[in-house]
Amino acid sequence: MNLLARFSKDLVAWVLPRPRFILAVSLLSVIVSLWLAAVRLEVRTEQLELISPRHPLIAKTRILGEFNFHGKTTFALVVRGPTQNRAIEFMNAIVSKIHADPEHFEDVFYRINPDEFKKWLLYYLDKPELVSIRNTLERNSVLVHKMAVNPDLLNFFKLVNQDMASRMVGEFFTGFLDEKVTPEDPGKETKPLDLEFLIKVLDGCSGYLSGTQKYVSPWSSFFKSGAWDLEKEGYLWEGKKKLLIAEVMPAKVSGQV
Repeated sequence: MNLLARFSKDLVAWVLPRPRFILAVSLLSVIVSLWLAAVRLEVRTEQLELISPRHPLIAKTRILGEFNFHGKTTFALVVRGPTQNRAIEFMNAIVSKIHADPEHFEDVFYRINPDEFKKWLLYYLDKPELVSIRNTLERNSVLVHKMAVNPDLLNFFKLVNQDMASRMVGEFFTGFLDEKVTPEDPGKETKPLDLEFLIKVLDGCSGYLSGTQKYVSPWSSFFKSGAWDLEKEGYLWEGKKKLLIAEVMPAKVSGQV
């Protein structure tokens, strides 16, 4: 203890007569520290940096890294909008800004291209949906076959007009015969005539003539209740489609904190 006190006393006695030299050394130390921080200091945000490199988890992570953006660091971008359409619009706007800033962002993964899976769409349907499509094809087999023989626009409207007219007449004159009224079943629930397919066709023609609407195939509504809008498919949703997710890969900029 006496040795430490004696060393401190001698150091103070040597420093006090040399204030300018001490201030110069301190200023030089600050400059060197700032230079080292700007050139050599690097902030690593990966969670695995907190784990020992000899941990078994590191080896397994490197194996799985090829399937997870090749092991690149990512952060999650979450968008929550009042509606799904607004959330998609906002996400597309953010993605455009990210792509326009390659200095800070390397890439962003926010959507699976649905066009790549068009040929396999039937594999993603449940059994009730497949049965519904089969029933629709059987019910409209005449229209489909005649349309395949002569795929002309005028012939198409002619066939649709004949089909709709025959169904309307059938419902008007003989539709009541299909109803079975019993004490246990007071009335069979009947569905109105589905005109969605014709409406989609007319909307498509109107949009094409006005030039204000992107073409959407009406055949999706022919096979399914409600059109399949591929423009809204392929996004990464969570929370019952209330949260829109994206994975952003920042660019690594050396020499900056």
